[in-house]
This record gives sequence, C-alpha cells and structure tokens, in this order.
Amino acid sequence: MISYSIIGVLWVACAWLWLRKLRRQHPSPGLLRPAAATLAIIVGSCGLAALWGGWLSPAAITDNGRMRLDYARGYKAGQQIETKTTALLFCAADEADTLRIRNIRDGLTAGGIKEVILSGIEPGKKLPPGSDEVSDSCRLTAKDFDRVIQEARDDAAWVFAVELPRDFGRMRLWKKSAPAPVYWLESNDPAALRQALASGRIRGFCALRSGAALDQTIISSDPETAFQSRYEWIQ
Repeated sequence: MISYSIIGVLWVACAWLWLRKLRRQHPSPGLLRPAAATLAIIVGSCGLAALWGGWLSPAAITDNGRMRLDYARGYKAGQQIETKTTALLFCAADEADTLRIRNIRDGLTAGGIKEVILSGIEPGKKLPPGSDEVSDSCRLTAKDFDRVIQEARDDAAWVFAVELPRDFGRMRLWKKSAPAPVYWLESNDPAALRQALASGRIRGFCALRSGAALDQTIISSDPETAFQSRYEWIQ
C-alpha cells in the first residue's frame, strides 16, 4: 500500500518539476508557458486524485478473493453447526441468486451440511415511485425477519447471511429463544450478536478478526486459511 502511495507522490512531484523546468527554459510570456502550465496542473491534479481517491492503491480484494472468503464463512459455519442434516440459509431476497450467497451455500455443504435450503427475506414496504434504488438488505426491518422466521421450519439450523436490521431489538428472535439453533454470518453489530450469544438467542457468529491484514489481496484457496485471514468464529 505504501509503495503505491509513493508512486502517487512521485507523479505529483514530477508534474511540479516539469513546470519549473519549462519556466526556466521559457522565461518570457507566450502561448507555450500557459499551455504547459495548464498541462502540468492537469497531470498533477490527476496524480492527487489517484492518490487520494485510491486509484493507485491495490484493490482491497479481488472478486476471486471475495468468493473464497464467502465460501470460507459458509464452510466454517457448516463445521460448527451441530445438526448436520438441514440448514435454512436466510438472505436478502435480491441477493438470493448472487455469487456471494451461492458460495456461502456451497461452503455450508462442504462444511458438512447435507441439505441447504435458501430463504429470501423481502422488505414489507415498497419503495415510493421515482425513489433511488436501495438494496433489500438496507430496507429490512424486524417485522420482515419475524414474518419469514414465523414460517420457517424448526427442525433445521438457521443461518443468516444478512445484516441485522436497524430495529433488531424488536425482533421476536431477540426477545425469546428460537425453536432452532441460530447462526449469524454478517456482523454489522458484533456487540449485539455477543449479547444475543450470551443470552442464548444464537449459537455462534462470524466476526471480523482483530488485527486482520485487510490489505492482503491474495486469499488462500484453503477455506480454513482463508477464514483465519479475516475472521474469527465466536460461540
């Protein structure tokens, strides 16, 4: 990451030195100096934009790496789930056919779960006409979770690959123990999940590991190694 920042600094510095050189070579005003100055400013501005905007920084992770991490989270959950027969995988409805969910599902199977059943959670409220597109996961409420959970079978493990809703405290799941073991793979609120774990509402969850090398762009193909590079399993 540092080396890419240095490139950005050098880019800006070269533009500044080039401008100084042109001024020495052409001390008198003319068409060349303003044009050269403008060009140098553009080059320097692009360098700063690249540096501050992150264009020169390596991508936090490649698409292949994301797939491996999603698979690893599912794999880890599959290993930790005691009942290996069936797992209900809950996700936002508009993510049901995404690679992320497919990889989590495949990971659960590789981790030992014999059958994985997908269950999409749809927002109860529709977006007003003409409003900006917002993903389902950002619009879900406690009522949406309650509606799906109420209809879920209780002879399977419940695995949630979706973030907690903003009003998660109103979920029935947070007020009384579920009839099935619950596991959470998205930890947008680790404190709330820890509290739920302590009270017996959930059995375990995946959390970002403290000190994880988030600038590591190469993710191992081994699911256990990939998981350890980013996450920890808390139960």
